[in-house]
Amino acid sequence: MLLGEARAALKWADGKMIKHEVDMQVLHLLGPKMEADLEKKPKVAKARVEETDQRTAKDVVENAVEAAGQTLSLMEQLRGEALKFHKPGENYKTPGYVITPHTMDLLRHHLEITGGQVRTRFPPEPNGILHIGHAKAINFNFGYAKPHNVICFLLSGDTNPEKEEEKFFTAICDMVAWLGYTPYKVTYASDYFDQLYAWAVELIHRGQAYVCHKCIYPTYDYTHCPYDSSGQITHPLRTKEFHARRSSYFWLCNALDVYCPVQWEYGRLNLHYAVVSKRKILQLVAAGPVRRFCTTSSSTGTEMTHHSPH
Repeated sequence: MLLGEARAALKWADGKMIKHEVDMQVLHLLGPKMEADLEKKPKVAKARVEETDQRTAKDVVENAVEAAGQTLSLMEQLRGEALKFHKPGENYKTPGYVITPHTMDLLRHHLEITGGQVRTRFPPEPNGILHIGHAKAINFNFGYAKPHNVICFLLSGDTNPEKEEEKFFTAICDMVAWLGYTPYKVTYASDYFDQLYAWAVELIHRGQAYVCHKCIYPTYDYTHCPYDSSGQITHPLRTKEFHARRSSYFWLCNALDVYCPVQWEYGRLNLHYAVVSKRKILQLVAAGPVRRFCTTSSSTGTEMTHHSPH
């Protein structure tokens, strides 16, 4: 579709050059294709409808449900069979992973520290009450860790002191516990600020960064990849809007000559006719239409626990 529009607008341009440029722009925006994207989709033959076939719609639905859900648990359905992560230490086998002269040594050192154990983390920013979309993120990170004997850290992404409060992080911990998970360890991004500052100075000395006189906060994008590297996280799991930042994630770790994890993305959970945004929920509470976080007007974790029969 994009290629067709480009050719229509640039009628006299070389078609091959247009295709090459479009492909490069898409690669820069979305990153390299994953294995699932490269797999050929099987052709589905059209079913012939026989006049003598007297099966009802109810029979078809019941058979399909029985066949599809024989042994799949909720978490298995959430993850999907196509979700096949790289093994610890085999980051370089991931499409698009940047390999430097120090990569293999850093991966060997990483394996010495972790012993080949998979590590994930759930890194919410404590600037509001979590909602049902975060429940998916919690289940994805902790749920992936649980059956694989993996450890999952709970990271307080306190990268902006101006907007964060302790009560929000307390509510985050409560929601994780309510969903049945226990973090391997609770950590704080702010504990790494001294190291982040030292790394920033190092990047400036290497000519990879420059001095900016604006406020240092928030440090969200700059914090997470160095934190993941320091914590030897093997699989940082993030939602799809961060896919475009994968290249900057790799660049920063490699510019610092530190262990570089592989960022994986999954789809966000959006609901119709419900507010699924910390920022918007805070605005509703502040403006008055919603009196408190546990009202039925919102989709917060506080509301879910408040109305849960358990």
